[in-house]
Order: sequence, then C-alpha cells, then structure tokens
Amino acid sequence: MNHLERITNFGKCRITSGKVEGTVRKIKFIRALGFGYPVDDYFFLKIIDGSRKNQFPFKE
Repeated sequence: MNHLERITNFGKCRITSGKVEGTVRKIKFIRALGFGYPVDDYFFLKIIDGSRKNQFPFKE
C-alpha cells in the first residue's frame, strides 16, 4: 500500500526513475575514483564530463 501511488502513476505515464538512478550511480562512481579532489569545481567538471555518452570509463 505504501507504493500504490507510484505504481498507478507508472501505469498512467510509463515513466520510471531509471535515468535518475543511473546518474546517481555515475556520480558515486566518479566520487569513488577521485577521492580527495582538491577543488569542488573540478569534481563538478568530472561529473559533467562523465555524463556525456560513450565517455564513461565502465561498461553500461
């Protein structure tokens, strides 16, 4: 019953949270690879660079 609203919304709109979850996974992976980036701006640039298609270092 807790997820009833989400289930019915999927039935109506056919929208999932898959892309959001994939993006979060990529950000966590980038953070793990570059532990201790000296500047936050560099970390955000790495996230933007990693979000480009065919530019990410692991198979999807």
